[in-house]
Amino acid sequence: MGKRGPKRKPTSELKLTGSWRLKEREAKEPIVDCRVPNPPKWLSPAGRAHWKDSCERLLLLRVIAESDRDGVANYCESLAEWLRARNALDEDRSQQSLHQNHHKAAERLRQWTSLMGFTPSDRSRLVRIESKGTKLDSPHGRKSSLNTG
Repeated sequence: MGKRGPKRKPTSELKLTGSWRLKEREAKEPIVDCRVPNPPKWLSPAGRAHWKDSCERLLLLRVIAESDRDGVANYCESLAEWLRARNALDEDRSQQSLHQNHHKAAERLRQWTSLMGFTPSDRSRLVRIESKGTKLDSPHGRKSSLNTG
């Protein structure tokens, strides 16, 4: 069974909204530095083909860190798997197993797309990461109080 209730807001978001919960949680969240990680060695050639583009999109949003490496890699693998399933289905639509493979691959891709923040609704819950020595503006027109590393 999953965790109950809504997901917790990151500390940086609590700072922007002026929440009273800030004091109790301020020191509990990890500090991360915005940077593109190297792809893992286990990433397939098909997954590597999507690595650079995926990382660039996340870097543009300023929501990628070294700790996101495996998540991005799984997204890339899911995208490659979905493309293989779609291409196989395009070649032969008569096999039920190809339809099932395509459906399963599409569901895995949807889950990783959501987790990594590639859709507009999922991006709304992400928090930008501040690189060392850089001040970022918040989307609310105020100076961000994100971690400076």
